[in-house]
Amino acid sequence: MDPQSRKSSSLSPHFFMFSFCSLSLPVLRYVPEGNLTACGTDYLTKDWHHRSYLIFYGFFVYFVPLILIIYAYYFIVRAVSVHEKQMREQAKKMNVATLRSGDQSGTSAEIKLAKVALMTISLWFLAWTPYLVINFGGILEMVEINPLITIWGSVFAKANAVYNPIVYAIR
Repeated sequence: MDPQSRKSSSLSPHFFMFSFCSLSLPVLRYVPEGNLTACGTDYLTKDWHHRSYLIFYGFFVYFVPLILIIYAYYFIVRAVSVHEKQMREQAKKMNVATLRSGDQSGTSAEIKLAKVALMTISLWFLAWTPYLVINFGGILEMVEINPLITIWGSVFAKANAVYNPIVYAIR
């Protein structure tokens, strides 16, 4: 057994328990949204259980994934950039313009990947931020929540399933 699989198998029970606890917490914390066609988090009930769940939800379902996405794409772009630099240096040593065959488009792989990464992060942020603002606005009583606002938050969040294939298809 290689060390990588031992490490991941030792973390599996922790992820399972976190997932189980996260899924069991919201049993009574979802209510129909503005147009009554979907369920969403209950940000109108003002007791501590509902508020604490939404704070937990906002941190682990919004901020942690956002930070992980940015972190992962940063290192992916950095690795591709280092590889591109090594390719250019190798081509220079061999006295050739490029080591790539057939790809003379002028746009490097690192620029293409950076565009995809930036677009993916931006669309994820655009899709889920309205939902977070509605949830926190409701529990902190910062904005007046009406059905139209909740519908827009839901539409943006659910449209995220459409964004990613488009981003990867047009790159």
